[in-house]
Amino acid sequence: MIKGEAGILMREQHKSYDICVIGAGPGGYVAAIYGAQKGKRVALVEKDHIGGTCLNRGCIPTKTFLAAARLRRGLLKSEVFSLKKSGLQVDMGKLVKRKNGIVALLRKSIESLIKSHGVDSYKGSGRIVNSKTVEIGNAEREAGEKILTEAIIIATGSKPGQLPGVIPDGERIITSDHAVDLSSIPKDIIIIGGGVIGSEFSSIFRNMGSKVTVIEMLPSILPTEDREIVATLRRILERSGIEIRTDTKVREVKKDEKKVVVFTENQRGEKAHYEAEKILVAAGRIPYTEGLELEDLGVRTERGFVKVNGKMETNVPGIYAIGDVVGGLMLAHAASQEAIVAVDSILGHPSQIDYRSIPRCIYSIPEAASVGLSEDEAIANKIAVNVGRFPFSANGKAIIEGESEGFFKVIADKEIGQIIGVHVLGENATDLIGGGVISMALEGTIDDIEASVQAHPTLFEAFKEAVLDAKGKAIHLPPKLK
Repeated sequence: MIKGEAGILMREQHKSYDICVIGAGPGGYVAAIYGAQKGKRVALVEKDHIGGTCLNRGCIPTKTFLAAARLRRGLLKSEVFSLKKSGLQVDMGKLVKRKNGIVALLRKSIESLIKSHGVDSYKGSGRIVNSKTVEIGNAEREAGEKILTEAIIIATGSKPGQLPGVIPDGERIITSDHAVDLSSIPKDIIIIGGGVIGSEFSSIFRNMGSKVTVIEMLPSILPTEDREIVATLRRILERSGIEIRTDTKVREVKKDEKKVVVFTENQRGEKAHYEAEKILVAAGRIPYTEGLELEDLGVRTERGFVKVNGKMETNVPGIYAIGDVVGGLMLAHAASQEAIVAVDSILGHPSQIDYRSIPRCIYSIPEAASVGLSEDEAIANKIAVNVGRFPFSANGKAIIEGESEGFFKVIADKEIGQIIGVHVLGENATDLIGGGVISMALEGTIDDIEASVQAHPTLFEAFKEAVLDAKGKAIHLPPKLK
């Protein structure tokens, strides 16, 4: 047995496994560990670093940047807390170094977990020869050893999407992959795309001192989220200095050694142009299936995404797929849960995911998070609902911390009182949504939450107050007009 860096197996011909997982992101490595916990022999194939996009270029790096941006924002408004403030600049070199240290620490931890569970990790590109054989090539995709397996789980993730005529060069035109390794903070930046990625990076750069312009072709940023939450968030972002242009298409991009220029046209036919030091293309992500040879295998895809059923099975027996490569909710925690479902299906104990109970988190400043249906979705599904809201401006803890913008919003079935949607806008929203997730997972009702006692002073009190508001009984709000 020959081992490479971090103890990764490099060569061992025709070893046999119960499960082979291709891709070691938050879907792949969870599938590998869970399979090993169930007593199965598992192989994990990864061409790059353990942890996938989430750990190496996505969730963890961007949250490291956000922590710095949020701290700078807090210090700049420190007079609220009777503290003197002074000019603050972020040292991007040191911040990237800190980010790399955090990523390395977490990567080493996951590698140790994988090893402790007896999973064999292979460094290389996985090519599926057939439903029982995976070939592991090197970085140049040269053919290498083959391993035999009873089942295959594809967990190869996604990569940044591109726009026609806007080709990333890593310098003037960048993607999220480039953004987490910048050597300096751009004086100004244009972000093409007002979805989750665009909203997050707009907050990062604005609160690090950049002038930020967001261009979105749809009528709204974050079009899949609750309209009331999005409208409020947009006002806050614009008030912070972020320029947002919706209903606007990019017509052309020109660049030179000093700047880039984006030429646009809105729905009214009005043309404009914007100049900046850099462009960040945040136009979504596309599935990564290079080298898998899915077409030769007959694996069905749609717009590049691997088609699966509720058990995460593809149309080819013995081949499963999870995570970003299957589309849907392209979230790390969704991929991890899909991993559990895929392994259970392989073991003959199929389970399914209730995607309605999976939280969606937007790491803007302030944060937004949601689970379940929006108010518009409930109406579209002809569900009679009671809606409750409670603003953080009426919450003592939020006022103390100087973060009183935003609100809790609860949507409940009018007939039986079951909570079918929870939405939060405000500081720590991505943590606060956990209460809504548990309530929905337990099929909780507004009566259940009314009967609970929440600690004071806390931000989470706003959840119970929103529930009470849905019943017209909020204690810390004036009576609703009848």
